[in-house]
Amino acid sequence: MKTFLFLMTLVSLTFFAACGESSSGPSCAEVCDKMVECQIESDLTECTSMCDAFRDAMRPAAYQALGDCYMEQTCAFLQENDDYCFGQAMNEGDLAAVDRLFDRMCAKIVPCVDNPEYTEQACIDELTGAGEGSDDMYYSLSLLKASALDCLGDCVEATTCADLGDEEWFTTCSSSCGLGFMVEGSDR
Repeated sequence: MKTFLFLMTLVSLTFFAACGESSSGPSCAEVCDKMVECQIESDLTECTSMCDAFRDAMRPAAYQALGDCYMEQTCAFLQENDDYCFGQAMNEGDLAAVDRLFDRMCAKIVPCVDNPEYTEQACIDELTGAGEGSDDMYYSLSLLKASALDCLGDCVEATTCADLGDEEWFTTCSSSCGLGFMVEGSDR
């Protein structure tokens, strides 16, 4: 169930990322108008509100790639290929920055886990989806600016082991870093 909700959040994240206004790429109004026209989104006000929340956290080049992609594609293409533009934005993401974040997170999380066989590498594999898990969070986080990733890392490092054990830490850290939209509607 958590995977499904995270995937739904991811789809929303990629869609609303395209609505952010920036000095380059299409404006929020342009992209959200197209999404309503294509019947991918039904509420222009909600689209605009969500994109405002995401705009400041996204890497400018990733936003431009995502927004330009949405504007260049036909409605039929977008309806049938909902991950295509997300893939275009991934070309501008920074996976090395996410790797550094996950290194920081796992250095904090592993000593809090009461399992001597749970290593930092196992933690990293879990977060990146290298094992049997999903890589959705790994690629989604690569769209964020370094400052947002640094904030998440600082927050995790400041979190107690007791708080890390209840899994609310991601929601708490996301909210404190201005990324609460990433977990809205999920059961994390």
